[in-house]
Formats: sequence, C-alpha cells, structure tokens
Amino acid sequence: MPFILRDASGKVNRVSVRALVGAEAVPHHHPDVIEFLKERQQDPKQIEDALAELRTTDVEMTRAIEDLIMVLLKKNVIKMSDLPRQVQDRMALRVRLRAKIEDAYEKASRTSDGTMPRPMANNPPPGILPENDLSQATPSAHA
Repeated sequence: MPFILRDASGKVNRVSVRALVGAEAVPHHHPDVIEFLKERQQDPKQIEDALAELRTTDVEMTRAIEDLIMVLLKKNVIKMSDLPRQVQDRMALRVRLRAKIEDAYEKASRTSDGTMPRPMANNPPPGILPENDLSQATPSAHA
C-alpha cells in the first residue's frame, strides 16, 4: 500500500512505499496514484504486474518460511517459545493440518490387508529418483 503526500491544493506530489510523516495510505490502484504516475511518464501497469507476481509467490514464500522455521526448531537454533505467540499458534495449526493431510493419504493408501504398497523396483516414474540416489540428478534437481 503506497503512502501519498499532497500539496496545499490536494494534488499528490509524492508517493512512497514507506510510511511518511503526514502521508495518507491508499491502495495502489487509487485514482490519484494512477494519475500521479501517468503525469510522470510511469506506467501503472508495471506496478500492477509486480503486485500480481508478488501475490503468486506469496504461497511459495509462506511455505519456504515455514520450512525454515521448522529447520531452525529441529536444530535447536530457536525454541518455539522464542517466537511471538501468534506465530506459535499459526505454526501449531499448520503442523496439525499437515498431519491431517498426511494421515488421510496414509489411510487411503493402505491395502485391504493394512499394508502399504511398495514402489516398483527399478522403475520410478519420470522425474522421480529412487530413494537416496542422486547419481542421475541434474544440478537443478537438488537445488
């Protein structure tokens, strides 16, 4: 959300992504922001496109941060109690939800005798390497 400053006549004379003293927070698509950009030969579509890309990467970034927190917890670099209460609650919820998903897949995958199907020997699906075999991996496969 950008912050805008207006001159004495109410016309926008500055837009910033950072809070400014005396600034007004408005949405990126606010008509005054669009007009300000166009008057200064800046294409508002650049901002729209960048915002769209940020939105599409939000889920990936959230998962990356979650995985990072879990690694730090497992390695005892941080303790759960080091995190703000809201983060603790959110992490606990996400762990429970992931456990539910895993449990559902596990239950659905069991055969009638209660065993789990085994992968076919030496015939993994395309793109999947046998467990612990990185000899055929390309550099991008383990990045």
